[in-house]
Amino acid sequence: MLNNSLITFLPNHSVKKITKEADLLKVSGLTLTEPFFCFSEHVINTTLEGKLILDLSYGIEKPQVLLHRLKYRVIVRIDKDLINRPSATMVIGKYGDVVIRKDDTAYLSWYLAECTD
Repeated sequence: MLNNSLITFLPNHSVKKITKEADLLKVSGLTLTEPFFCFSEHVINTTLEGKLILDLSYGIEKPQVLLHRLKYRVIVRIDKDLINRPSATMVIGKYGDVVIRKDDTAYLSWYLAECTD
């Protein structure tokens, strides 16, 4: 789990809006049972769904050119003798990675080749 006194981890919170109030950013949204808000000097939008909507709530316009790729992944069971092998990420050309996990599995991911019409 996260162990850094400078970072606040808020599980089960759904951020809906980011606004500026004075010199701070106000992050507001919903928990499982009620609305919430908090203030911060810095916010990083790492959402997968709704990223552009959240950016727009703060006034960041959608880029005119947007790259959107579909990423595939599988989790596979591996032999125990592979557990201590290194993980790898390839970023030149087609992207993919292999992450060896300590529970006898590996996470394999890749993007489809870019298509042209």
